[in-house]
Amino acid sequence: MDAKLYVLMDWAAVEELVYSESSNPHEFLGPHLMKEGLVIQAFIPTASSITVRLSESGKEYPMDLEDEAGYFAVLIPRKTMADYTLLVTYDNGETAEIRDPYAFAPQISEAELKKFEAGIHYDIYEKMGAHPMKINGVSGVYFAVWAPCAMRVSVVGDFNMWDGRRHQMRRLGDSGVFELFIPGLSEGTIYKYEIKFKNGDPALKADPYANYAELRPNTASVVWDIGKYRWKDRAWMTKRARTDTKKQPMSIYEVHLGSWMRKEIETDENGREIVGSEFYNYREIAEKLAAYVKEMGYTHVELMPVMEHPLDASWGYQVTGYYAPTSRYGTPDDFMYFMDYMHGQGIGVILDWVPAHFPRDAWGMAQFDGTCVYEHKDPRQGSHPHWGTLIYNYGRPQVSNFLIANALFWADKYHADGIRFDAVASMLYLDYGKNPGEWVANIYGGHENLEAVEFLKHLNSIFRKRTKGAVLIAEESTAWPKVTHAPEDGGLGFSFKWKEVRIGNKNIPKFFYHLYFCVCGKPGIGKIAYDQIHLTVFQKLHAAHGGAVCDLDPHSRIILMKALQVVNQKVPADGIACPYPKLPLKSVFLKKLCLSLGKHFQGWFNMLEKYFSLWGKGNLLGASEKQFPSQLFFQSLDSLAYCRLGNEQLAGGFREA
Repeated sequence: MDAKLYVLMDWAAVEELVYSESSNPHEFLGPHLMKEGLVIQAFIPTASSITVRLSESGKEYPMDLEDEAGYFAVLIPRKTMADYTLLVTYDNGETAEIRDPYAFAPQISEAELKKFEAGIHYDIYEKMGAHPMKINGVSGVYFAVWAPCAMRVSVVGDFNMWDGRRHQMRRLGDSGVFELFIPGLSEGTIYKYEIKFKNGDPALKADPYANYAELRPNTASVVWDIGKYRWKDRAWMTKRARTDTKKQPMSIYEVHLGSWMRKEIETDENGREIVGSEFYNYREIAEKLAAYVKEMGYTHVELMPVMEHPLDASWGYQVTGYYAPTSRYGTPDDFMYFMDYMHGQGIGVILDWVPAHFPRDAWGMAQFDGTCVYEHKDPRQGSHPHWGTLIYNYGRPQVSNFLIANALFWADKYHADGIRFDAVASMLYLDYGKNPGEWVANIYGGHENLEAVEFLKHLNSIFRKRTKGAVLIAEESTAWPKVTHAPEDGGLGFSFKWKEVRIGNKNIPKFFYHLYFCVCGKPGIGKIAYDQIHLTVFQKLHAAHGGAVCDLDPHSRIILMKALQVVNQKVPADGIACPYPKLPLKSVFLKKLCLSLGKHFQGWFNMLEKYFSLWGKGNLLGASEKQFPSQLFFQSLDSLAYCRLGNEQLAGGFREA
């Protein structure tokens, strides 16, 4: 060994690296200019020899093996930095010329880290995750992940034999962010993070910011360049930006892509089922779904969560990859095509989104760095006992940043026309779904989740400012006030409120249950489909009375087809005169619709008359089952009373004047 080199080396750091416990390997790996010359160090455990080749001159300098674990170093007599490659001979006899990953500067600035720490880096997805790029003309993939309490983080995959010693990442100050640029990697690379916890235990974790993932049951992340797709929906986006969603009628078809239409499962030559063969590709679904939606008169589709998730049975509500469209139906480019195609057909797309909880899968975000990174430490705050899931720590700026940026991500990168927030009620109340002793009161002794409230206000206010024409819909089933009021007015800032009412074992969307109960209170009519009613009645009456959103459950699309035939698009735009002047304005739409249809369904007309009469007398809450023998109809009274009292912009035409 060169005596000068021996003195220059940090042997404690070498040992730390060899035992894969380094949080700042760039401090000594890679090139370092000293007064004695240029010192280059490399750690490649499977290498038998390494030579440095200077790019300018082509001169070669063999490196000394300083540690038999695969640690090499060389002192080159020069006074300036130099571009170089590493000529590696591996212990299996193979050779390769590679770029040194530890020769590149960080791609996240100090200012960006400060914004992330404050929870206001709204496009953090441009930095975190895996990004194919060129640095100084060298192609590769840049990785960045937040793991604040990790001892060490490494990028692992087939490219390094899943060896956590090979590509140990650099911690950027006290930010908790680890980063590394790996030259030579490209789109399609499969990877995970190997995280060594403070207690020394290693764990393999998928990337929370990954843009693509393996098809289940595999769980690794996949590098993907989501910036290469060329969109063709400029006309749609321009028109959307000019549209007032409070005045333009919306008729929404809710659908789960994996259930709506399936193929026969294929088998290989050995008779084994081919994983994923039952699913249509996003591109295939786009054409079929658009044709159906246009035929039925819908203006929008609402996709049940397309974000990556491990379990089919969850329908996407157990998300593990918030920044990745599920690989069940294709690549990110395929999903962009889906969105693009729907827009080209004049159809908006709303994405169902799950900011309320996430699953406990060991390879996911749970205990991400050996500590509670995304969830609360106290299980009374950090878990849903009935769902078996974990609750986000909304008061931690980096966590709220992760979620806020994610909502913006789908609008930015995938041109989503709206975000439907799942399970907002579970976010607002600390005791949601919990028994006494299973929750912790807020600082004022109440059950309101103050941190979640501020998170929702923050997200909604930023989303409105950074997107044009996209809507925010809250699935909120309680009497929480001002859900659709602006944050500056004490509201949560949503565009609309979406509520689901359970009748027996059926889920009826709030946007439509009034019509369902009032017109279809009997099982016989419950079998008449209502898809087309939107085209005839809803669009006419909504246009006349302010309009809003009408959401359809994918399992409730078989109601009122015959009603279409009866009405036959002859409902006048101004409806029928209201005999009950005491009704609030927001109910005029329902009254006109019911009276119009009621003429053709005399068996229920008297019930409708009595219903409106009670409401007009202010006796709605006092209605009894004796007065309304239909249990379904009686339950609708209670729900509609809530609508009257809720003072919200309720999608489906039930808005305050």
